[in-house]
Amino acid sequence: MAATGQYLEPYRSPLGQVVLSVLLSLYVVGLVVMRRMARVKPLPRLLASGDPS
Repeated sequence: MAATGQYLEPYRSPLGQVVLSVLLSLYVVGLVVMRRMARVKPLPRLLASGDPS
């Protein structure tokens, strides 16, 4: 589909380049937000270590 050129034709104009940049930026921002949401804070340990201090 992308090899025929018809799929990418709208992005050849200056306006298309702006639209493509916005879409790619939104995609990257979405990936960053999902990565931050997936971070897990470490839970406190249930068993103390062998060092009493």
